[in-house]
Amino acid sequence: MKKKGVITFQKSIFLLSVVLFALKLLGWLLTQSNALLSDALESTANIAAALFGFLSLRTAVKPKDEDHPYGHGKIEFVAATFEGTVITLSGIMILIKVVYNFFVPELPENLGVGMVISWLAGAVNGVAGFWALRVGQRSRSAVLKSAGLHLLSDAVSTAGVALGLSLAVLTHWLILDNLTALVFGLVLGVMGVRMVRRSIHDIMDRADPELLQRLARFLEENRKAEWVDIHNLRLIKYGSDIHIDAHVTVPFFYTLQQAHDVSEDLTRKMSEHLGPNTESFIHLDPCLPPLCQYCQMTECHGRSAPFKTKIKWTPALLQRNAKHHKAPTSGEIQGLHDE
Repeated sequence: MKKKGVITFQKSIFLLSVVLFALKLLGWLLTQSNALLSDALESTANIAAALFGFLSLRTAVKPKDEDHPYGHGKIEFVAATFEGTVITLSGIMILIKVVYNFFVPELPENLGVGMVISWLAGAVNGVAGFWALRVGQRSRSAVLKSAGLHLLSDAVSTAGVALGLSLAVLTHWLILDNLTALVFGLVLGVMGVRMVRRSIHDIMDRADPELLQRLARFLEENRKAEWVDIHNLRLIKYGSDIHIDAHVTVPFFYTLQQAHDVSEDLTRKMSEHLGPNTESFIHLDPCLPPLCQYCQMTECHGRSAPFKTKIKWTPALLQRNAKHHKAPTSGEIQGLHDE
């Protein structure tokens, strides 16, 4: 999906959040149910997060400039951090209200109406969350993926509220309303903290294991003999954009034009595999004699040793800051074993 389509989708999520909040608020006004109130408070987090996500996506699509040479994509991670913070605060507010009502009980009423509203809201949230998550994964949008996960978790928690209200209606144990809200508040708090942690890691350019594994598998399956060695590979995400740095060893006898063609070919193939929003900076190195035993070039007039074995490219090996003929450190050996 194009970036404008992602923005439009996020705008739809914002409008849906407003409608669902109004529906849940109506349910609380009709029932005075703590469980429905907690669900409505969580929807305020949805609204704030969806609005901030929409505004951040509008910023993220701006082209690179002198002040932001890598683009504006990281604003998506800031938006995801904000969303997680709002969710955490919502969970805390719910817990405060629940504790208060354990000491000052407020008996809910018309729980049958609240039950119907909760089941309806949960179903809508589930469909919207699944859709948003799929679109976010295809477009590599941190905002949409966070929104999708948030909506799905909201669907589950709303279903929990509906289940609690259903049990309260069937058993006439009104305390179940407060207990449901208590569980709901705890779940929200934990979910919000996890979202904040994940977003902060992304802001700090944490490596994406899944994306690295995908790239390593692609390079391994499509490797060419003239790609003698690839190392010091770094992959950074800026919202939906991907930036790759890598050192590529080419035959020492290649002309500057031939080496440039290798770099362009590798760059093009990685962009075709990871998407058009991928940019690569390739540093070229000439091959060295110790690499001969791993080199698969059949036409080489400078070979100092016969080909012995092929080195399998894994994420840990590709990220090493050294050519592959050099002995790895103990930590790198453990990383290779983990692969």
